[in-house]
Amino acid sequence: MAENNQLFRIRIGINTRSVVAGVIELKKLDYDLWRDTVNTASRMESDGIADSIQVGEAAYQLLKDKYLIG
Repeated sequence: MAENNQLFRIRIGINTRSVVAGVIELKKLDYDLWRDTVNTASRMESDGIADSIQVGEAAYQLLKDKYLIG
C-alpha cells in the first residue's frame, strides 16, 4: 500500500534481440532505443498481467537455466 492508501500494481516486459541506440537530443542528452525488440517488450508490459513480469521467448532461453521462470 502507498502512503495515500492507493494500491500500487506493476507490469514488466522483457525481450531480447538487437536494438539501435543513440543520443536523440544534444541539449539535454536524451538516449533512446529502437526496433521491434523494444516495441515487443512494451506491448508485453502494456498487455501483461498486473504484478507479473512478461518474458519473451529469446529472453526466456537465455534466463531459464539461471532463474525460475514459470
